[in-house]
Amino acid sequence: MGIYRLNLVILLVFLQPMGWAGGHQESEEMSAAIEVPVRWNLFSVEQDIQLGSQSAGRFENTLQRVDDAKLNDFFDRLGNKLVSTLQQQPFPFEFTLIADSFPYAFSLPGGQVYCTSGLFAATRSEDQLAGVLAHQIAHVVLRDTTRQASLQARFRVRASMVAASTEKKTLLEALEEIGFFLMPGSEAMNYGNESEYAASALVTLMLQAAGYSALDANGLFVNQEEGVDQSLRVYSERHASMKIQPLNESSAGTEAPSDDLASTRKFKRLKKRAAAISNEGQLEVMLQMQPPADEMVASVNRELFVSDVYSLSYPAIWIPYESGQGNELWATPKGGVVPLESGRKIVTAGVIAGMTPPSESTDSLKNTLLKQAEQHRPDLSKIETSEGEEPSGKGMKIISFRSESTVSGKVDTVKAAGARFGDRVFYLLMIAPENDPEGIQNEFDTILASVEFKEKPLMN
Repeated sequence: MGIYRLNLVILLVFLQPMGWAGGHQESEEMSAAIEVPVRWNLFSVEQDIQLGSQSAGRFENTLQRVDDAKLNDFFDRLGNKLVSTLQQQPFPFEFTLIADSFPYAFSLPGGQVYCTSGLFAATRSEDQLAGVLAHQIAHVVLRDTTRQASLQARFRVRASMVAASTEKKTLLEALEEIGFFLMPGSEAMNYGNESEYAASALVTLMLQAAGYSALDANGLFVNQEEGVDQSLRVYSERHASMKIQPLNESSAGTEAPSDDLASTRKFKRLKKRAAAISNEGQLEVMLQMQPPADEMVASVNRELFVSDVYSLSYPAIWIPYESGQGNELWATPKGGVVPLESGRKIVTAGVIAGMTPPSESTDSLKNTLLKQAEQHRPDLSKIETSEGEEPSGKGMKIISFRSESTVSGKVDTVKAAGARFGDRVFYLLMIAPENDPEGIQNEFDTILASVEFKEKPLMN
């Protein structure tokens, strides 16, 4: 009887269905779909889809699709398997293999995901290709491209106008008019630390839920073997999600790459088909037209500051200081904090953010902000003042004034933004020296746009 039972078990094992992208067993947790975090963005989901569709229309005329039904079917199945791990999401994903021997992959805001035959052939396992696709899917559902347009200082105000525009032009055309271009390798498609950390966390969850090894997927980005095609490094440098937040045993589990022999053989055969496509396409040319990746990433990398009431991001190259005032943050370029003769330190270039105690919040919001500016810079005397509403609709008031320092004799520009929360007031102060060599006034707009509150402020 034991022999019959053993034969039955063996028969059932071999009768398990094994599709093209089905060699990996899905996690038991896959039924519990992954929730995608919602982050602030000036653009709507519908505008993301619209922008992706308009951009894809242009790429179709430039990039050549792979004409191989088996490769395309496998790639599409793999992509949709990963998407199915997420909670219901609004993007109509489309997975396209490009006939180009240069290793690269990218995605557009609406859900169009592209991967070259060269990158397909460069991956060493199905897990690694799944990691490539999960990376691009994460950037789509986290809406990183339009979020980047929303956060970038020089685009923020004009982008908000574009987002609400009713002019008879495409959204893509409107964004290009303000200098935001959606091209592989462009600044619009190179994300800073904040976005890469969020994408990396989501990639890990997706791979685990779909039954793939996140550890093996990470091998495409780190510990590359000697002799690996140097062009592959272009992709790994520009898509640094897993390098910035390495996937390790604590975050990705200890799962090993699939040892399913049939699945491995199928993938190797598919790799050979992809490697046989020797077409030299346009992607490498596009990338060579863009600035080096490290320069672009340095320009967008940001650090996140979180308090009990608010959070904001500031440039990673700035220096944070603890003022000793509870949850107050000073963030300045190098040399932005100087001591007075009394020994007290003041910010001469940079921003100050914090919450007033209840005893200092009984006055009007405008007067409270002015008092904060005076307390932090007692050496300044106001020359002219103006006020207005913060444009993103977060319920903040902005006051701007030019001031002359009684210490240095120089004229500084000061801006103060604030919002009331019961008996406390949130304040964000900016001090920019004359001529503003560090571009602090532009950066203030980006920092202001990044502010998130844990509760809704009271109307001013």
